[in-house]
Amino acid sequence: MPETLYILDGHSQIYRAYYAPFRDLTSPAGEPTRATYVFCSMLLKFIAHRAPKYLAMAIDGPAEKLHRRKLYPDYKITRKPMPDDLPPQVQRIVQIVRAMGICVLQKEGYEADDILATAAERFASPQMQVVLISRDKDLFQVVADHVVLYDPMKDEQLDAAAIAAAKGYTPAQAVDIQTLAGDSIDNIPGIAGVGPKTAVRLIAQYGSLEAVLQHADEQTPKLRKNLLAGAETIPLTKKLVTLDRNVPIDLRLEELQFSGLAGEALRPIFAELGFNRLLDQLDQMGIAGREESSTASISVPRGQTTAADFDYRCIDTPESLTKLLGELKDVKRLGLDTETTSTQPMWAELVGLSLAWQPGKAVYLPVKAPLGEKVLDV
Repeated sequence: MPETLYILDGHSQIYRAYYAPFRDLTSPAGEPTRATYVFCSMLLKFIAHRAPKYLAMAIDGPAEKLHRRKLYPDYKITRKPMPDDLPPQVQRIVQIVRAMGICVLQKEGYEADDILATAAERFASPQMQVVLISRDKDLFQVVADHVVLYDPMKDEQLDAAAIAAAKGYTPAQAVDIQTLAGDSIDNIPGIAGVGPKTAVRLIAQYGSLEAVLQHADEQTPKLRKNLLAGAETIPLTKKLVTLDRNVPIDLRLEELQFSGLAGEALRPIFAELGFNRLLDQLDQMGIAGREESSTASISVPRGQTTAADFDYRCIDTPESLTKLLGELKDVKRLGLDTETTSTQPMWAELVGLSLAWQPGKAVYLPVKAPLGEKVLDV
């Protein structure tokens, strides 16, 4: 039986997690965690089902230092910047992946897709199947006899036959298709008026990019004009869409070996982030590990993750405040959070206080009512 090497397309899967239909989440300290939680859920499920022997994650190098940007300064220039709450989650996810014992691959000047293509080129063989965990069309060109794409959220695997059936072209034709159509997302110029469908039709009819240009006279006047006008940009576009299969990165199979989740490193992070259901999932997977962090020792009981799981009250009368003070006499650990009118400390005014303690108790004390009058003098 051949071995299998799995490599995650890091940023692609992180973006999918960020935009997945899931409720907003924050850690007990207020850190945004929705993408982190969804990504970790996906990865834990994947590891439980696939039990990989070899596993890694590839991520992009710094955007401003990419070789493609040096070649074409407008590369990806039209992309919107990351949402403000996503960069800290990217950093957190990379930390968690490393804590899981998974090798993270990155090389300055190159994108994750180039590293994935390089790994496929080096390791794919009858003895090793390379599974690229991504659904990115840019990776279609890498798919071959021993290289496939895998979408963990849909549990769908794409080999050459599946791509041909779904898209109408083979992996060997993917670069020519992308060169003709360009890529508006990455701001890569193509032939004006030629979209993916027209590109697929032309390549199917003539067999290659070069043949399409040679038969430009056979097209409609408008398409002929666009083909001839765009011929000068074709070499640049083809270079931009072609993945580098020889990234100068140290890729040794033994370093990509996955020995199982490292519970002692992983559990304190999950506890810090309030990922109690993922801690339960580790329990179900039999992943042991001493919870060493102080945060872990005071985390809420398993399954209590929303206000609905707590005995929650709003303390808005002197009587309820007096009762609360009596309840707090024997409490040894108490969580306190402030609600303010701004995230800027110099401008913020206190609106209320939130208190939580075990087992499953939470209260909110409004300091000011909506119109500004005091309700409680605390």
